[in-house]
Amino acid sequence: MSREYYGEEKFWSSNFYTKVSRPDKNGCCNWIGSITNRGYGKFRVGKISVGAHRVAWTLKNGPIPDELLVLHKCDNPLCVNPDHLFVGTQGDNLVDMIHKGRGGNRGQQITKFYGEEIWLMKRLAYCGITGAVIGKIFKTSKATINRIVYGNDPYINRRIKYAE
Repeated sequence: MSREYYGEEKFWSSNFYTKVSRPDKNGCCNWIGSITNRGYGKFRVGKISVGAHRVAWTLKNGPIPDELLVLHKCDNPLCVNPDHLFVGTQGDNLVDMIHKGRGGNRGQQITKFYGEEIWLMKRLAYCGITGAVIGKIFKTSKATINRIVYGNDPYINRRIKYAE
């Protein structure tokens, strides 16, 4: 995203910093302006709303390369401290999420199940044990158990076929 996208930089950069807090104990400079429903700061430039962290990156480092995102080292979506930001791909963001134990798995560990575990999950389900209970036993979600047991995931089905 180029600087031209934001329009007259001198005007909006002075306005931007009025909506940034002093650094907290972690060094995060938190956005105190408008916030998106996902918890990120948003800054209005003319008629366009832009992620506050993207504006912070641009002010310090220049344009954001095409196809790249501005990511948080600190995992604080309100942080606009440029030293806590880096650019990367969506893949980089997913790897970062996994390494830090956050994201779509709701705090559960990402686990691979093989042979005997899958057989046991299927056997428990056959005996009438619910996916929620089996999920607790194997420390994973009900949805994961149901995908394994009822075969909604072709990758898992291929592994089961060879494991049995």
